[in-house]
Amino acid sequence: MNDPLSRALDEAPQARAAGAHRDVASYRTDHAPPLGSVLDRLREQLVEALSLPFFDGGASVEMTPVTKHALSESGAATIVARKREPAYEATVALEVCSDHDAPADAAETGRYQVAARAHLRCEDARGRTERAVDVTVHEIEGTLRLDVPHLRAEMAAAIRSIGKASDDAP
Repeated sequence: MNDPLSRALDEAPQARAAGAHRDVASYRTDHAPPLGSVLDRLREQLVEALSLPFFDGGASVEMTPVTKHALSESGAATIVARKREPAYEATVALEVCSDHDAPADAAETGRYQVAARAHLRCEDARGRTERAVDVTVHEIEGTLRLDVPHLRAEMAAAIRSIGKASDDAP
């Protein structure tokens, strides 16, 4: 087949083994910048990860404003990307909490907790099909970095899985 979906499925990289999904990760860091700047970088990485020709229906990003309580900050970034026909919708949500150590202990040190979730949904003649997608976030030198190649590979695997299920349908 030479349609865009078939090409995307054929050209997509293979995902790593299943079972590597983490729901919440915790990272200790020697340098914890304000959470707003960390979330802005994560938002840019989410947009980069889902800026693929496959998603021709556009994308929207929702940011949950950073809230502060004592030495803790929390916020979230969510992206939804869509494909028009057949109707696919990919959602990736990152919720981040940053706990800063007391200033007397150490300047700007702290801990991040990240809850990362993603899924892909397809609605076609068979009905609704959904697949969970693994998301990996790393702490690097005090900031958080989305593993963009891994997320793309996992999305491609989910797309392939849904495509194969439709090929098997009667």
